[in-house]
Amino acid sequence: MSPDTSLPLSALAAPAPTAPAMTGGGAGLLDQEHLPAGIHPHALLLVLHPATLDVLQLAGDGALLGAEARPGLPLAALVPPETRAEIARLLDQPPEAELHAAGIALPDGTRLDLTVQHGEAGVLLEIERFPAAPAATEPAPLAALAAIAARLEAVPGRAALCQAAAQELLGFSGFDRVALHRFTSKGGSELVAEARAPGTPPGPPPRDPAADAPREARESALQGWSRLVPDSTRAPAPLEPPLSPLTGAQTDLSLSRLRSAPQAQLEELARQGVRAALSLSVVREGRLWGVFACHSDRPRHLPVAMRAACELFAQLFSLQLEAAAQAEDDVEATRLVAAEHRLMAALAAAPGQGLRAALPALAAFLPGSGVALFLGDALHSEGPVPAEQVLRGLRDALAGGAGVVALDALAEGWPKAEPALAEAGALRLALPDGEAVLWFRDGPAPGRRWTAMEIEAAEALRIALLDDVLHRTEDVAQARAGARQRQEMRLGELDHRVETLLANLQSLARHGEAAAPGLEGLLARLLGRLRAWAQAHGLAALGRWDGVSLRGLAQEQLRTHLADGPAGCIVIEGPELRLRPRAALALGLALHEMATNAAKHGALSAPSGRVRLGWRVEDGWLRLDWTEQGGPRVAPPARRGFGCLAIERGLGEELGADSRLAFASEGLRWHAAILLAALTEPGAAPAAQPARGLEGALVLLAEDSVLVAMQMADGLEAAGAEVLGPVARIAEAEALIAERQPDAALLDIDLDGEPVFPVADMLTERGVPIVFTTGYEPRLVLPPRYARAAVLPKPCRGDEAAAAVRLALAER
Repeated sequence: MSPDTSLPLSALAAPAPTAPAMTGGGAGLLDQEHLPAGIHPHALLLVLHPATLDVLQLAGDGALLGAEARPGLPLAALVPPETRAEIARLLDQPPEAELHAAGIALPDGTRLDLTVQHGEAGVLLEIERFPAAPAATEPAPLAALAAIAARLEAVPGRAALCQAAAQELLGFSGFDRVALHRFTSKGGSELVAEARAPGTPPGPPPRDPAADAPREARESALQGWSRLVPDSTRAPAPLEPPLSPLTGAQTDLSLSRLRSAPQAQLEELARQGVRAALSLSVVREGRLWGVFACHSDRPRHLPVAMRAACELFAQLFSLQLEAAAQAEDDVEATRLVAAEHRLMAALAAAPGQGLRAALPALAAFLPGSGVALFLGDALHSEGPVPAEQVLRGLRDALAGGAGVVALDALAEGWPKAEPALAEAGALRLALPDGEAVLWFRDGPAPGRRWTAMEIEAAEALRIALLDDVLHRTEDVAQARAGARQRQEMRLGELDHRVETLLANLQSLARHGEAAAPGLEGLLARLLGRLRAWAQAHGLAALGRWDGVSLRGLAQEQLRTHLADGPAGCIVIEGPELRLRPRAALALGLALHEMATNAAKHGALSAPSGRVRLGWRVEDGWLRLDWTEQGGPRVAPPARRGFGCLAIERGLGEELGADSRLAFASEGLRWHAAILLAALTEPGAAPAAQPARGLEGALVLLAEDSVLVAMQMADGLEAAGAEVLGPVARIAEAEALIAERQPDAALLDIDLDGEPVFPVADMLTERGVPIVFTTGYEPRLVLPPRYARAAVLPKPCRGDEAAAAVRLALAER
């Protein structure tokens, strides 16, 4: 595919690549300690004095400017006034940005791509030829990417998605071979997918990309997405003079897109018949997951616009890979839970036989494996496993380790493993008294690799066996702490999954500034709207999507202006109302648009300006009013922009609202009338009276989350109870009980990192009914003495907490 001029790069403020680099027969990351002091010879790099713009150093093809460039010449002697003006405009941008200008014309008709960056050695001006217009029948890169993304979206499963992506990138980039490598947790990499153009023979065995990817580079978010070697047979063009006149040291080219790979790596590529190479990073959860390695037997000079399109492909694939992985993980999690239930049922059906009765279920727990069970000195097995001597040797080698030990290759944890078994995988689950379960998998990687979810499931199974079968309470407590930490991480990941997606969309929006010149303001507004959506989602997630406070939503969207403005500049009035998540997202965007407009053009742009946001409920309608005064005089706009459409038409289409803006001269006004049925869950209107039934009851509330405690306290007080607390620590709860004996108690099982059971024991001795609250599986966290206790799962509403306490009192 030829580059397309419909993808201009005008004043693009994008982070420069610092990590990815091409190496050997594969694509990887170049360690910054080995930065070459040269560039690709087809381009031109000028290092300019930051004050005078005189040439300090240069490298590459000086003929690109039509004049012989040399150190000491002023930039004015090399480029026409129009080009100098464009460079000056780029230099006015923030110094930390990398800035592009596309299609700059010289007097002889030559058109150039310019990139300007600031460095310690001076201003780096990168110059490349602007590509010729593509054929009329050739699709534009962005249109082609949209079609590719749609096709990949329909591909089921990670493995198929990776192979399809390699095939799509092959056609999109124009390279002869594309290989996708995934980095492993052991520091190496594996080939995941490969595609070749018709008639292209297999390439030589690739150099491991992990050899050129420092671990620290894979552990942090990358600043760049690509690195190109256009022609491995051409030596890098060195900087002249080699040392910077400003610093006296070698000029740092780590920010330069023209930076060449070291000569040794170029020679290795050339020896393998690879003339051109491109690496594209694949990132998951902020870390380098792998790289696409693209090879060609011919030179490939990708212009700036096409490189940007390839980087966008890598970003889109990264998002789709994340979505596919999440979908597969959900299916696998469901299967593992069902497998554990079947295993525990098998144990319950034969109580006298113990784990021996569950051998078939143990083998099925982790598919594709055989299992060995050590009960004392006795050995039992199911499915394909090594000889007994090997099993006992491995058990002894792993004795004393953690509860679960996973080896993708036996040689990793057992150097004495026979060569025939060195590559077999094993997972050991330790139980008390020297008992253990060993699963085995044989065959090539990645089939024998244990996934993180399988390891987590084995740990959960170990806890269940300790608790329900072996009754080892001390081991259960230790294992529970690790399970609690992992579950908290999962809950946090679930709450922030959509926020992470929005953050990725913001990253793509910043990269997409390359899509059209002069769109910086529009992109800034787009990012603001995405942040507004993310804030509204955060409130919904805080309530576990059970409703969003209208007051909290308003305060979140106006928070910046409340903090920066004078006291009393914003007044928020109205009854408490909980909104559906969809309604909260629509209203959040509308409030963001109103606040942004007020800060730029309205009342909040003047020191004396005031904004009042109020709402009331009348006859099944929410009536919301925004009033501005004290700001500049207001006149109706010449045209209705996105903000007006989001407020008037957007609320109408999303919520059936009657939403209108009035451009009064003394200040902008907004009125919206929305049916409560479109805003709230059934029964969530403020007019509804809470159920009572706890009048006169004194209820102890122990909860270490302030927001959750407030919600529960509101529900208890609405039901007529007096709340004792809330408290967040064991000592505080014991002190309150000593002063006043409660009639009932609502206790968070994990109170500031400590089990709440000492408080529960104190209350039980006094005959006080207890309701425990927890976000975990109760059987994993409750000791046997409280196996029949009332448990309220979290998240929950305040009225649900009151109902649970009311039931506990009734059953006393």
